[in-house]
Amino acid sequence: MELVNDDRLRWLLRAAAFLHEAGAEPVSGLVLPNGVCFPDAFDASHAAVQRLMERVLQHAGLADVAVDVQVVTPDGQRAGGCESGGCSAPVLKALSRRRVVPLGDRPGYAVAVSSGELGHSTGLTTGLVRAASMIFLSEAELHDEIGSGDREGFVDVAGALLGFGVLLANGSHIAHKGCSGVTVQQATALSVEELVVVLAVTCKIHGWSPKAAKAELDVAPRRSFDEAADWVDANAAIVDWVKRDRRALDADKFRFAASGGFLSRLFGGPSKVSAVPTEEELVRAASSVEVPRERSEKARRMAALRDLVDETLD
Repeated sequence: MELVNDDRLRWLLRAAAFLHEAGAEPVSGLVLPNGVCFPDAFDASHAAVQRLMERVLQHAGLADVAVDVQVVTPDGQRAGGCESGGCSAPVLKALSRRRVVPLGDRPGYAVAVSSGELGHSTGLTTGLVRAASMIFLSEAELHDEIGSGDREGFVDVAGALLGFGVLLANGSHIAHKGCSGVTVQQATALSVEELVVVLAVTCKIHGWSPKAAKAELDVAPRRSFDEAADWVDANAAIVDWVKRDRRALDADKFRFAASGGFLSRLFGGPSKVSAVPTEEELVRAASSVEVPRERSEKARRMAALRDLVDETLD
């Protein structure tokens, strides 16, 4: 996997295994940014944002958690922009660490939404998904087990495991065209390359269609997804530990195989080869080897000669 280094791949798998064991499982399957998963009309009103937050929580299996959405304007962020509206890109990370706070007077959480996010669907849904992930971590009482330096990354991994990997991957690379040209913003802690790996991992362990996921990805994550899916396929046995054997991942006594199938791993050098080829891979490899025509003709003639000798001796 060229897009993400070995250490980060190991961290992503260990984080996913830890969160899966702690109960981070998809209630609604793979959540996609379409009208099937999000059928509610949206007009950027406070009531619409509240409904959207509640829909996200429903998909996350947290429908019984009370939330109160509050629209705010962070310091240094303009609520508006130029007359065309093309310069009103939100400061998407401004609320990262204070997105969710407990309600003081009753059980539940206050969820802050930036006024600049209201006109940007990808940024808004990413923020709400990350809020749901933070609520999950709080409800599962996992904060003390997660180091403060890793907490934001765990928020993204938890969101993907809850079924929101496509939405988070799209939110990790948001291209915005304004008067001064195209800018790219990142509404997640993990990079687009890291998030497509986690998305491919969740597709594998839950049996979701990678094609269905890829079809809803924006340009940048879609560009990286095939490589991530190939890497997951090449390391299927290790990826399966996310769901079945967290201790094996924590032990860190393994090496990743190169993506691209058995033949690629076989000739990719000793540092990249670690997995024993499956029977299916061996069959595919054998079927892909062409026998030179000269050799097969010679073999046919020799077989005919042997048959003739056998008949003579009989």
